[in-house]
Amino acid sequence: MRMGGSEYFYMTAKKKVLSVEMDEGDDVIKSIEQAMRDNSIRESSVQSIEGVIKSGIMNTFNGNKYLAIVLDNTSILNASGNFQLGKEELFGGLNVSAKLAKATTGRLASAVAGKGLKVSLLFYKEEPREKKP
Repeated sequence: MRMGGSEYFYMTAKKKVLSVEMDEGDDVIKSIEQAMRDNSIRESSVQSIEGVIKSGIMNTFNGNKYLAIVLDNTSILNASGNFQLGKEELFGGLNVSAKLAKATTGRLASAVAGKGLKVSLLFYKEEPREKKP
């Protein structure tokens, strides 16, 4: 939305949280992208994640070795990341802590949601406020 300089000061940004609940078999990244498109969100950050990843791949480092870890019915402990929606694609990434033999942290390359996977996205929405006389 384009606005004049003086109108800019009459907008306020409200912090909001969007909860994306996925069905079993949904692609996690595609679901986040679709939720952002449906709600006209340009930028968001991942606040939390709850649930299980049915199958997927996570990239991580172990010392100086780059590893691709296969996730198979893996519980996710925590998540972080930022997403920015372009005209045709989604930019950003999802960092997760997975409960394997020990807690392992890495970047999610691909993932299919297990039953009831829920991701919370934090974003800011511009809203007009009352003009002062």
